[in-house]
This record gives sequence, C-alpha cells and structure tokens, in this order.
Amino acid sequence: MKIPTRPAFAVLFAMAAATAQENRFYFGVKSGLLLTGNRESAFRAGRGATFDSRLGQNRFSIGPSAEVALPGRLRLESGFLYRRFWRSETVSTGPAFWQTELIRGSRWEVPLVLSRGWGARRVRPFLGAGGVWSHVPSPETIVTIYNELGPPSFSPAVIRTRRASDNTGGVIVTGGLRLRGPARLRLTPEIRFTRWTSGQWLASRNHVDLFLGIGF
Repeated sequence: MKIPTRPAFAVLFAMAAATAQENRFYFGVKSGLLLTGNRESAFRAGRGATFDSRLGQNRFSIGPSAEVALPGRLRLESGFLYRRFWRSETVSTGPAFWQTELIRGSRWEVPLVLSRGWGARRVRPFLGAGGVWSHVPSPETIVTIYNELGPPSFSPAVIRTRRASDNTGGVIVTGGLRLRGPARLRLTPEIRFTRWTSGQWLASRNHVDLFLGIGF
C-alpha cells in the first residue's frame, strides 16, 4: 500500500526546523470518532436487473500529529489520520445469475489547521480553521460471478483486481480545549467539522468528528 508521506513530512519538517531553537514544537498522536453517519445504501431496479449498493466507513481514525506554537497565541497543526472503508454492490438479472463486487480500502488524511487560543491557564479554549488533503491508495476489488445455468459442478468465478487511487480535499472548522499537564503533556479534546469537495468513498461529504490529541 502506497502511503502519501511526502506532503505531510515536508510540512512537519519545516515546522520542526523553524521552531527547534525555541522549544515550541509538540509531537503526539490523535484519535477520532466520527459522529455523523458512516453508512450509505441504495437500491434500484431497471432493464431487467436490480442493483443493491452499500458503503461503510470505520468510525475510528488515528494517526501521528505535530503542532507548532506561533506568536500571537496562534498554533499550526498537521499530521496523518488513517481510516478504513468498504463498498459492496450486487447486480442480479434473475434467480440464476448475479454478480457481487466488494471494494475495501483505506483513507489517509493530511490536515493543516491554524488555530488561536485564549486564556493563560492550564485550560485554554481555541478555535481554528484550515484545509485537508485525502489520499485513497488503490482499493482492493473482489468480483464474484454466480451463474447456476452454467455447466455442472457449478462454482462462482472470482476476480481480484484493484481500483485507481483517488485524491480529494476539504475545508476544516474546529474548536476545543488545550489542557496542560505535567512534563509538557498536552491533552486536546476537540470537535471538528470537515466539508469534503468530493463524495467518493464517503457516506457523506459533511463530517463531524470528536478528536482527542495527546502531545508532548
């Protein structure tokens, strides 16, 4: 599986190099829970066939994150988020012939968010906005063809292949709290809204996620 490391690593390296002397660089991990719908289904009939399609996304995402403290209580955040998805479609032309297609893949999301905090205590609210780039490496596709009108010793034909990779983007609006703990420990619960420019491999173009970040 090809992982889109270059864009994010370039951002993270630039953030680290710019702030290494000031000790204002934080690295950690972030996990999220999708609060909006993660399932989509459709059924239609026409021209002597029926089509039943379903799509599902894993509600959980996880990945490394990095953050730079900037002047004016601003912060710049980037990282990776990983999430799985699947899609199935069944086409039937009668009781003796039908075909199923199962697609399984993963999404790599690279956000870049600028946020501003308020307050000087250990609990600091913040608001932010930015963009996100998403890459779907070539998803695995399994096509199974059933034909009971074929020769004796019937068995389904199975074809394995891969779909083309896909890229899309979106805009982010977020808000939450920064909790300062001992030894530079940072906890960051937040609510994030993402509007995707394309609905490919998504149950909805509008995502609301609850995130928890842990950084040092």
